[in-house]
Amino acid sequence: MAAATIPKATLDQILTALGLSAFPRKGLVVGRVYDELTGLPLAGVELRPQSGETVLYLTSGRDGTTRTETSSNGYFISTDVAFGTRWTARTDDMVPTLPLQAGLVRNTLSLLQVPMRDTSGL
Repeated sequence: MAAATIPKATLDQILTALGLSAFPRKGLVVGRVYDELTGLPLAGVELRPQSGETVLYLTSGRDGTTRTETSSNGYFISTDVAFGTRWTARTDDMVPTLPLQAGLVRNTLSLLQVPMRDTSGL
């Protein structure tokens, strides 16, 4: 399995949306929620770290953030979640297919891929 990455242009957009001119020294968590079957990003998913740290969601235009749920690009961000934190993902009819765990590592981009599967037919 190949390591997950994001394009530099996307990271630059995320830093700009956060109002940052440089990568934060304390690190950054960037995640993306997607449909496991199609690989397409999912809108309308709320992510929560177990200990309640801040989660921001990249707007569909990638030019700002919100605090409610993923937009059509599926990206979410955290600047304060502790290393090793477990996460949950919530939507009405989908669940994550893997355990979710991620947190800050100094000077490092931590990626959290969140594959989701449909449970509405179960």
